[in-house]
Amino acid sequence: IIVHELMHVLGFYHEHVRPDRDHFIRIHWENIDKKNKALFEKLTDEEDFDVEYDYDSILHYSPDAFSCNGLPTFSSLSPDGDFAGYAEHLSELDVLKINRMYPRSYK
Repeated sequence: IIVHELMHVLGFYHEHVRPDRDHFIRIHWENIDKKNKALFEKLTDEEDFDVEYDYDSILHYSPDAFSCNGLPTFSSLSPDGDFAGYAEHLSELDVLKINRMYPRSYK
């Protein structure tokens, strides 16, 4: 949880709110707790750092996050995403995004 929150402090958003997320996951709006639906709204302008959708990101919700009925709030459109939302550490793509957002300025 600490690393997840530190990523927010560094300026990163949840993976499932990327503008292109509908190509990778399907949101099940009927399963999301009413007071938390805003947490699943897509951003209209987000920097993805030219990095593919990251199912392994520390910033990806688990499929049952904010469920109102115990059913999944999203499902993956790819077998690669079957374990999305269970990361305990930064993914390789998380690290790549950090390096692109905060490039080294020394030689």
